[in-house]
Amino acid sequence: MGITIRWKNPGDPVAMAYEVNAAYQLRIRLQDPNGNGITTPEALVAEEMADAMDADYVRIHGYPYINHIVV
Repeated sequence: MGITIRWKNPGDPVAMAYEVNAAYQLRIRLQDPNGNGITTPEALVAEEMADAMDADYVRIHGYPYINHIVV
């Protein structure tokens, strides 16, 4: 059983990049607050989703999502 990704803005590489970034940010927010790494079940699921979105982004566009993220 795999993860099904439903992009909010399919076809828009910048919007999709921000969706991937948001998924990684969620993973960080769900980590153990004591700094022990990813230990909560929610954080593990968020990490799996973020990784799947990242891989799907590269598959679709041919380059990493981070190219569109402005820091």
